[in-house]
Amino acid sequence: MIVEKLKKGLQRFHQEKLKNEDFFVNDEKYTAADLIVRRYLNDGTSGFGMVQVAAGYRYILKNKQALIDNNMLSKEARNNYGFQVWTNYKI
Repeated sequence: MIVEKLKKGLQRFHQEKLKNEDFFVNDEKYTAADLIVRRYLNDGTSGFGMVQVAAGYRYILKNKQALIDNNMLSKEARNNYGFQVWTNYKI
């Protein structure tokens, strides 16, 4: 399942957070897919406890519509500095 593959990309996150599909960064709610896309679009590399970010991003692109249909990808997101990373699902 898509959720399980995406969660594997979030290495060393708190176990109690992995039970939930939503994560909070600077008081903003994100899904596991959102965090992978944010990481890839911001830096294009793994880091901050996340591995295989580029592969995860490619997987998300291939399955983007399924993620949108299941509310697993946000319509828009901002980086930690408040700059828009994507809008209208244009990742």
